[in-house]
Amino acid sequence: MIKEYGTLNNRQYVLTSNLTFSSLSTAAMFCLGRPTNGWNEWKDKDGNTLDSVFRKQLK
Repeated sequence: MIKEYGTLNNRQYVLTSNLTFSSLSTAAMFCLGRPTNGWNEWKDKDGNTLDSVFRKQLK
């Protein structure tokens, strides 16, 4: 499905359309092509999950 909305560039897909998702998990599922937990899949440049970054801010 991702091929319909983007192009392959240096072995990475780049979206060429604006898409809106109802949740983090739906967006991650779109990218990976399988059911997944977006809180654990999305990571920052240091490899920290969105879940751990969010929880750290709550402390």
